[in-house]
Parts: sequence; structure tokens; C-alpha cells
Amino acid sequence: MIASLAFVVRLTTLVLLVMLPHSGLVPVFDSSARSMGALEGLVRWDVLHFLSIYRHGGRTVEQQWAFGQGIPWVLFLGRSIIPGKWLTDERAAVLGGSLLAVLASVSSSVLLFFLTIELTASSQFSMLTSLLHVLSPSPSTQVVPYTEPFFAFFTFAGMLGFARLEVHSRQLSKSTVQLCRLSIAGVWAIATCFRPLGILMAGFWAWNWVRRTLDQIWSQPKRRFTALPVSISPSTINLLPSTRKDFYKPAYWYIGYIRWASNRPLESARSRPLS
Repeated sequence: MIASLAFVVRLTTLVLLVMLPHSGLVPVFDSSARSMGALEGLVRWDVLHFLSIYRHGGRTVEQQWAFGQGIPWVLFLGRSIIPGKWLTDERAAVLGGSLLAVLASVSSSVLLFFLTIELTASSQFSMLTSLLHVLSPSPSTQVVPYTEPFFAFFTFAGMLGFARLEVHSRQLSKSTVQLCRLSIAGVWAIATCFRPLGILMAGFWAWNWVRRTLDQIWSQPKRRFTALPVSISPSTINLLPSTRKDFYKPAYWYIGYIRWASNRPLESARSRPLS
């Protein structure tokens, strides 16, 4: 259901972005996009900069270094999936990139559903979460060669893999766990190619390390406490109830090197009257 709804919403948005600029109801985002002809509605926001990087085969001005390499790769891949020569090179790249964005957006909605199921075990809450993602307040960013859909796809994919690995890691061999962790890190690295925010995904590994370290720290004092030799005077044991006192004193105090000297001579001397 989520996949079907997301596909319908994204495809409708894509068609409207292509048709509305020619109807005069929606202005073109930038005048430089008019060179794209019928696809001018798909060239908006940072797509202008991504298209320039694609056109020149790399970065030509300093400001373009603010963008990752992800979307230019998508444009190159998008150009390869559009057959024939009925479109110019740039138009084919934009159209192919838009189709890949639709695919990534629909897939990310499905991944978000399974991720929420894994974390909450609630199908209703998972459905609501995915619906909110499908009904994005900025739907056009989900169907153009932009960072949003691809970053969401790779981020959710890594999160889902991480969550499932935490649950099933004890059932897997050590080498398999290491391979899974390396794969998850690779997926998040690809997400970082689209948005620098992907570096924050390292927080999952950091929190794992902090949690395990704290567990070791808190467990060590307990082990040390239980391993310490007891050095409490037998007079303290006398304060315990008689049932426990009768057990602890002969079992722990009056044996071996911790045998205490009797204090009866002192007590008898103290009880004598002074002359």
C-alpha cells in the first residue's frame, strides 16, 4: 500500500512539474532553465549547480565545491538509462535523474515503514510515519535530481541494516558481523556523498561504543566488590540477627588468617571494680 501510494503521489508530482510551467500557472524557477524546453520545470534549486557540474564534467568554480558528488553521478547514470537521441544530453540527464529520484523516494518510504516496524513493532505507527514521509510538504524535491530522495534512501537503508544487526548479531559469526558493519558504513558513506549530514550517522557507532564502555565500567566495581576480602570486625557481625550471626561468625570470621582474638579479657577487666 505504501509503495503504491508513494508511486502515485510522486508520478503525479512529476507530471505536474512538467506541465504547469507551460500553462503559465507556475512561473519558471530560474530563467536559465528555459534551455531545458519541456523539462524546465524539473530544473530548480541546486539542480542548476548540479547540471553545471555535469555539463563541464566537474567543478569549474569555487562555489560548486559546496556540493557533494552524488547528484552529478545520478545525472550521468540518468543519461545512460534514457535510450535513443530524441533528447539532448542535458535533457536526457535531467529526465533520467528525475526517474531515479522517483524510484529512490518510493523506496525510501518503504524502507522507513520497515525501519519503524523494527523499532516500535507497531504497524499503525509505522504506516503513519511512512504516510507523513509520502505526503512531504515539499513534494517537488522528491521527483527532481535533488539530494533529498537519495539521501533519505541510503540513510534509511543503513539504519534498517543497523537495527537488524543489533538484534541478530549474536546469531551470526564474527566475520559476518564485521562484513555487515562494513556494508552499513558503506551505505552511509554513499549517503554522505549526497549530503554532508551523512557524517552524523557515525553517531550510531559512537553510541554503541559508549554504551558498551559504560556497561563495562559499571560491571567492574560490582566484580571488584565481590572479590574484596572482608575486613569488618566480628563485633559488627554481632549487630546482625542471631540466625545470621550464628552462621557468619563461624563460617567467615573464625577461620584461617582472619581469626580474631577474643575480647573477653578486656570485657572482664572492664567489669572489675576499681580499688
